Amino acid sequence: MEFTKIKIKRNIALFKIASFFDGFWPLSPLVVVYFEQITHSYAYAMGIFSISNIVQSLLEIPTGVISDKLGRKKTLCSSSFLFVLCFILYALAGNFGLTILLIIGAFFWGVAMALQSGTNEAMIYETMEQLKRSSKYDILFSQVGMFSQIGLASGAILATFVTYFYSLNVLAWVCVVPMFLHFVVTLLYIEPQKIAEMKKENSIMYFFEAIKKIKSNPKLQKIAMLQIFDKCSGFSAHSIEGAFFDTLIPTYAVNIVRTIKQISGATSFYIVKYVRKFGLFKLLIASNIGNIFVRSLGLLLNNFVSPFIMALVNLFYGVSTTSQSTLVQKELSKSERATMTSIISMGEGVFLAIFYYLVGFLIDIFSLYTTMWCLIFIKIVVTVGYYFMLKKYK
Repeated sequence: MEFTKIKIKRNIALFKIASFFDGFWPLSPLVVVYFEQITHSYAYAMGIFSISNIVQSLLEIPTGVISDKLGRKKTLCSSSFLFVLCFILYALAGNFGLTILLIIGAFFWGVAMALQSGTNEAMIYETMEQLKRSSKYDILFSQVGMFSQIGLASGAILATFVTYFYSLNVLAWVCVVPMFLHFVVTLLYIEPQKIAEMKKENSIMYFFEAIKKIKSNPKLQKIAMLQIFDKCSGFSAHSIEGAFFDTLIPTYAVNIVRTIKQISGATSFYIVKYVRKFGLFKLLIASNIGNIFVRSLGLLLNNFVSPFIMALVNLFYGVSTTSQSTLVQKELSKSERATMTSIISMGEGVFLAIFYYLVGFLIDIFSLYTTMWCLIFIKIVVTVGYYFMLKKYK
């Protein structure tokens, strides 16, 4: 038993390394611009994200069951391999100017995200549980998130130089390398011991039992719904802000701004262990208020300073993300953890697919500026929802 604990302890370091390579996506700040160059429409460009989310939503339940049955390691390895294929197709789309390659890549992205969704957090939680340190889940989760932000910052720094001398298509090819390294790291994971004890259960029973437990937990339902809208507004804003910044500053400078943003995100994840004592709902509310203030200030100024101000929004990202994940994980059952998370993620994917297309449509009809304000309004509504939950469950 002691030998098993020593072996699985290496997962902690591997989570951080994998998270770094997962975040190391140099194209991220300008991916919407890259897609728009190929599709010639922001609605179609955002539609690529919608395809990914629709596919992810359709596969959330079966992949959640697969994770609970097949195991965390094999599921995450499969996910990482599909991401490699996706990035190769995105790069080829730039070479040949073919939207169909973006669509196929988006399909692979959706399958990969479905496999990863829930499994990543379950793997972290169950590793800590086997080490008898489950109460420190939020600390490890925040550390893993910090490495993802460092990876994103490193990717943005590299993108600054690549976009200054080369095209976005070259940058798309650069993205393949870190994702392949991510795949290699996942091959080194140690499977949590408890998964082996769960594989004999009937798959259908997992699904219906997970549904039953979600329906019987009103608190989980409310947290999940608020989290869905919070992520929809946050992910949409993150996806289009590079295009918005591109209208105010040179393209290569957008990557400098994104570097500042990811360093801010890494800082936010780092301070989680110092602020966790204030309570999860309070941290969520404070983080969202900070997010709203920074984005609003940047939009009100609407000049070359705005991107650098709005980059500081990630000072609140790590705290809010860790709080959301911890709140959800505490409400999940041990045996159906990934399946329950996948059911929640399915709803998230459906809403996000709709959001992405509507956001692109709003940009085409109105402007990037107006659309950013609409997303801030949604963030305000969500924050009010968190406040009422704090009053009820304090």
